[in-house]
Amino acid sequence: MKMFIIAVLTAFCTIVCDGKTVRKVMVTDELLTALAQVESNNDNTKVGKLGELGILQIRECVIQDVNRIYKTKYVLNDAKDNEKAKDICRKYLQYWGKHYEKKTGLKATNQILSKIWNGGPTGPYKKTTYVIANLDKYWNKVKAQLG
Repeated sequence: MKMFIIAVLTAFCTIVCDGKTVRKVMVTDELLTALAQVESNNDNTKVGKLGELGILQIRECVIQDVNRIYKTKYVLNDAKDNEKAKDICRKYLQYWGKHYEKKTGLKATNQILSKIWNGGPTGPYKKTTYVIANLDKYWNKVKAQLG
């Protein structure tokens, strides 16, 4: 049943634009929940070392990026509101996931989206072994939450 629902949602996230099929990057509630668990143990009062806030440990640069791209008016304090935090994260991952897909021709999987969330827009492309190891550790934590 779960796979059927995902297939239906994927179909609805496909749109036709100028005769070309364009698939919107899927950022599932399950992924957002897993990211929140890894980032903050789902604690919206958590403050990170670099000033990250809320369940998804959102930084100011992410807020600025989302506002620039989507013409929204989020402020960093919105990261403490779970629904707003999820919307910010979803928008950020959809945008940068789409860039990943255009650049590589590959699907932006939960693994790629997790690496974008943890490592920024270039997270999936990082070359440094240390950085790659940390992104893989992060993905393993997210994957464990996904079940």
